[in-house]
Amino acid sequence: MIMKYILWATYFLYFGIVISACTSNESETIQENTGTPVVKAELSPAAIKGKKIFIANCSACHLMSNQQLVGPGMVGVTEKYDKKWLIRFITNSQKMIAEGDEKALAIYKEYNQTVMTSFSLKEDEFDNLLAYLKEGGE
Repeated sequence: MIMKYILWATYFLYFGIVISACTSNESETIQENTGTPVVKAELSPAAIKGKKIFIANCSACHLMSNQQLVGPGMVGVTEKYDKKWLIRFITNSQKMIAEGDEKALAIYKEYNQTVMTSFSLKEDEFDNLLAYLKEGGE
């Protein structure tokens, strides 16, 4: 009889461990290169809208990480470049390259002269997209 209780207790303990290992806290991510958990704040309403824009227009070539896909990863892009420059680049990177913009040329050369598609977004759409890029949403 005691053996039966021990088996059931072991079963429930094992089941509890499996369940807790399979669930995740969405507010935590692992900081790249360190393995340290980082708690991310909830996305702002603007960033939530921006995430939809990112998925629809950017996610085929860019990741919300430091990893390269076709183009560079987007983590830290809003700290690296100012808003006006980013909007110009997203709108027409080819024109900036042709005009000799140093930053645009550097990106173009770094990513094997891959031309970025031009996007026409409204001002509020750019604001939302940049909010998502800044908040580093997931």
